Amino acid sequence: DSTTTPTPTPTPAPSTSTLNNAIIDYSDSHLTSNQISNIANNYGLFVCDFKMSSASLAAIKAINPNILIYGYIDPLSQWTNSYPENYYVHDLAGQRVTFGSYSSDYAMNITSLSWMSYVSTNLINNQLSGSYYTGIYLDDIWSSLNNYVNYYYQFNDANTGVQLTSSNFDSSYVNNWQTNMVT
Repeated sequence: DSTTTPTPTPTPAPSTSTLNNAIIDYSDSHLTSNQISNIANNYGLFVCDFKMSSASLAAIKAINPNILIYGYIDPLSQWTNSYPENYYVHDLAGQRVTFGSYSSDYAMNITSLSWMSYVSTNLINNQLSGSYYTGIYLDDIWSSLNNYVNYYYQFNDANTGVQLTSSNFDSSYVNNWQTNMVT
């Protein structure tokens, strides 16, 4: 009497149209079963915070093992104030700067080699190691700081809350923004 073990049916690869679809979830929570099913069945790329629950990511991968999951990192702003001082953007008065629309987020100094090294080693490599993430989504890669400081985002002095313009920053920092972003 021989017993045969049934062969599991492999999950089909997502359709070509699914690979062209992406969704970004900025939350850092657990997804509902409906959200998991929707993401896994309709998208080829899912971008989410690195704090997304492992259970949610495992469930998405179980349904669609071919989906790409990218961890979201914003190298220009961080909510914590415990980094070394040279990691932060400072105005000409030496005060830290926050993003006005995200008043608890500090503007990070992309000209600081130690900050960018920290981003590439700690925030990226450590997050990818042994995880469900297959890549990184770096947000806020701007070509010109001048437009963002003066028009799109409100930058504030972190201590006083006073709104800043590009004249409140070292001109080389503003003028070399694009070069510093891609270096």
